[in-house]
Amino acid sequence: MTSFVIGQSDDITLKKEDASINVEEETFTEEAIQKAFALFDLDKNGYIGVAELKHILIMMGEVVSDEELDMMISMLDLNGDGQVSFRAFKAMVECPDPANENFLEKQIYSPVQTHESPAMKQRTEIKREAFSRIVHTSRMDMDFLVKAVRERSSAKKNTVAQFAISYQELCDLLPTALGCREAFDLLRDGDCPTIDSRVLIMTLANFIPAFGLEEKCKLAFDMYDVERTGYLSINEIEAMMLSTNTATKDLVKKRAETFMNCADTDRSGGITIDQLIVAAEKLPTLLFPPHSKK
Repeated sequence: MTSFVIGQSDDITLKKEDASINVEEETFTEEAIQKAFALFDLDKNGYIGVAELKHILIMMGEVVSDEELDMMISMLDLNGDGQVSFRAFKAMVECPDPANENFLEKQIYSPVQTHESPAMKQRTEIKREAFSRIVHTSRMDMDFLVKAVRERSSAKKNTVAQFAISYQELCDLLPTALGCREAFDLLRDGDCPTIDSRVLIMTLANFIPAFGLEEKCKLAFDMYDVERTGYLSINEIEAMMLSTNTATKDLVKKRAETFMNCADTDRSGGITIDQLIVAAEKLPTLLFPPHSKK
């Protein structure tokens, strides 16, 4: 396998003179597997993401769709964070039959279930239908919606409390929308009389096809950088991901840690808007999981 990184000329081949490979058994040593993994891990963060896999395949002359890329990653995605760890990569290389449908379960999975349960997937489907209905019936302007939310909460500026809205306020914000009650119930925590309007806005943004990744990143950063520091902390990243994911809090926390590890390249403990956009491009389905059906 040839490296397709500019300036890097290493090859990994089954040659007898390569002491790290057993040619007769066609098996690879730990060193050889690490070397192969490093060729895919372009940013050297210890994971293979969709963007890295896509780059390598394009350089090899392979044209694959985003759906096919997501499928490839998901086959070795241990915790739903959209990336492949070295542990999963090594298990695939060493497994005699990685195409077997029980490969992940037998070779890699820990006893703890890290993927979404059937109940969570059902909730995602209900949420998809409810918010698709709102988007198609509200004739809303996202800039107007964000501005209206901020104007309603000027007295509680620069606090999370500024984003709390009641059911009646939701109806006032989206007067022509159908399904406001269902949406409100889906977004609120238990019997709480209010919802976080940031969750509402980010959910709606995820259902608007014309709303690009960079636009969603800027919108999310603007709302979750509550204290206007110019950085998002791990707690703010987690809160932001809770607004775009329907997974459990424990799973979102793991995904937030993975995202932060990828985005915080200078290890400052916070990420800027530029770092957020770069990381979101590398992990397109982690921060904003696709909800709309094509």
